[in-house]
Amino acid sequence: MRVMHKKRGTSYEVVGEASLQSSHPINEGVRLMIYKGDDGILWARPVTEFYDGRFEFEQETTAEPNFKLKYADAMSQVAALMTSLNVCRETCERLERERALQREKDYASVPQWLPIESAPQDGRLFFAWKPSARLHKLLLCSWRTFSAYGKPESGHIYAVPDKYERAHGLTHWAPLPDIGPPPEIADA
Repeated sequence: MRVMHKKRGTSYEVVGEASLQSSHPINEGVRLMIYKGDDGILWARPVTEFYDGRFEFEQETTAEPNFKLKYADAMSQVAALMTSLNVCRETCERLERERALQREKDYASVPQWLPIESAPQDGRLFFAWKPSARLHKLLLCSWRTFSAYGKPESGHIYAVPDKYERAHGLTHWAPLPDIGPPPEIADA
């Protein structure tokens, strides 16, 4: 784009707009218009002065076709951006649906708490919940049957580390998660 200084009558080519970085008493960040004279010298002026009527914009002979080409190019860029945005939006929506389905599957695979009366009595390990006014406890338990002192065989729930003391006050149980076998360790 070319401009002409009204007072001097000199013509310049506009190079672009820039930000000022200076140690002089001019505010940093002031927007400047950079322009070049026919002699090749670059000039800078605050944007506000550039548009205050000191300069007159010269008409280019090919302005109309250039404008139409630039407009068509800009519109094709806008269309491409809109397509990209739609693809991004659709991808985000698909990923969110997949995450929601995975959360539902994960939640469904989490063992649910069941009443303690339905705890397995075959010796399998399970989690047991013991509420307390001071401290709630999650215990690893199993059902054990035994006969002692000539009494008939009976069964009770025992906390695993404590083989001889029954676990009292349990309200719920949940099965252990099925995590499969441990990974194989490569020989060194």
